[in-house]
Amino acid sequence: MPTLKVAADDFLAQKRIAVAGVSRTPAGHGANVVYTGLRKAGYQVFAVNPHADQVEGDRCYSYAGNNPINFNDRSGLCFGLGNCGPIDDAW
Repeated sequence: MPTLKVAADDFLAQKRIAVAGVSRTPAGHGANVVYTGLRKAGYQVFAVNPHADQVEGDRCYSYAGNNPINFNDRSGLCFGLGNCGPIDDAW
């Protein structure tokens, strides 16, 4: 089993990351902080929220499987228990 650092480094080696659980109202939502932080760091990020068309000024995808990421790379993050299903289903 890889160490946490190795796993994090492997994950962050991906340049395209989907973030499920982003909110239309970003205050107090950790997913939005992670989403904007990754975007500012130069990652190509995709917001996933089945109830939003746009998040943080970007297009939002209703489920993980309908965005441009190749999910064979398993490059997604999930925040909130109700948001994990879409990513799990896409993988």
